[in-house]
Amino acid sequence: MKRTMALLLAMLCIFMPVTSFANASQFTVNGSGYALCDPNSKAIKVEIVNRPKDSISNLKRVYFRATSQGVSDVQGYVTGVRETWTRKTTKSRFVKKSIAWFPRVLVTCQRGALPTPTRAPIPTLTQAPVPIPSPVQTVAPLPTPSPVQTVAPLPTPSPVQTVAPLPTPSPVQTPITPVSRSQTVSFTQPSNMSIGQTQTIFANATSGLPVTVLYSPTTVCSMSGSTISALSAGTCFLTFAQGGGSGYLAAPVVSTSFTVGGVKSTQTISFRPLNSLYLGGSQNVNASSSSNLPVTFYATPSSVCYASGSSVYSVGVGTCFISFEQLGNSSFSAAPRVSTSFNVLKIKTNQVFTGSGAVYCPLGYTFISGSAASSWYEDYPYFRRYYWVTSRVAASNGFTASGYIEESYRNFTTVSYGTAGSKRFTWSPPVSITCNG
Repeated sequence: MKRTMALLLAMLCIFMPVTSFANASQFTVNGSGYALCDPNSKAIKVEIVNRPKDSISNLKRVYFRATSQGVSDVQGYVTGVRETWTRKTTKSRFVKKSIAWFPRVLVTCQRGALPTPTRAPIPTLTQAPVPIPSPVQTVAPLPTPSPVQTVAPLPTPSPVQTVAPLPTPSPVQTPITPVSRSQTVSFTQPSNMSIGQTQTIFANATSGLPVTVLYSPTTVCSMSGSTISALSAGTCFLTFAQGGGSGYLAAPVVSTSFTVGGVKSTQTISFRPLNSLYLGGSQNVNASSSSNLPVTFYATPSSVCYASGSSVYSVGVGTCFISFEQLGNSSFSAAPRVSTSFNVLKIKTNQVFTGSGAVYCPLGYTFISGSAASSWYEDYPYFRRYYWVTSRVAASNGFTASGYIEESYRNFTTVSYGTAGSKRFTWSPPVSITCNG
């Protein structure tokens, strides 16, 4: 019986495969907007590298917003938008401009191998010796069995009968989920440019996924978002790529080029001198360029003056600075910036300003005195209305007052007030102030 069990255990060992595993590994790749792992790995994580900081000021605000981020197949991607809000003065409205933004991304890839099956070596079967009974025993000795009589020997299995070997998988079948749709990239051919010019590059994929644009050499052209700028004479080469994802294969890479022309003509700006203004006044600003292109001007600081249309307006006492610029076109380079200034003077006169609740002197005026109305009442057929002034305070550069209105209804059996009920409302009394400006 023991020899039989030993033989069965040995046969089980023959048919048990031993599996070894290759160690998995991780590595990273980077790119602009997206990055691809190699075919033997899979993208598992994507993150933005050195994301630009948002900047906020009175005249310009820039935001970097990621609109789509994730991993698919062997690719990690991040798309976004760069929003620029600008205005000429602190009193004008912000103007929004959005362009595509492809941040620098870092993609973590996972590489691993399928388990490789191996077989344990076939053990050599040996027959345990049959113990010979001692002649002292009283029981009849067992006959010495032959190997054939003791147990029928199991057939020795061939390697094919032991275990069917697993097929060796190809690297492509291991980590990649097959995709079934293809895509192409199309673009609008950019026109030739002169030094200093800019233009917008338009490109899209039939999948609707974002397209990455690469440019070279950086000495001839540079790109920010979807806008390309001409830096020096030469040829600028553009390459368009879409790495796939969301059920799409990577698109075939396409490319084009355009020419950047040479030196442009120069120009200068001239303007008419400006006069001093009294507080609250305005005057026209006249300037022209030698190229006959329109000239733009700016007024600073905003606490003293501001520009609107072709005029400048004074809002505070001090010095107003005016700067002129002309950025050029395909034939003329940008003109050197020029500037001038004028003084805003204070008018020495007392003026009265009125209002309700709170009244303050305008910018450039000094508060002299203030007053508020006194309490009074009015009679009506069925009620009396009281106007109560509860507070009169001289505030910073102004005067404030507060109070309430109370209506007391008559008791129809008497002529007294307040016995039949009343209502009370908050009230802003009339206020008058005198300012020197």
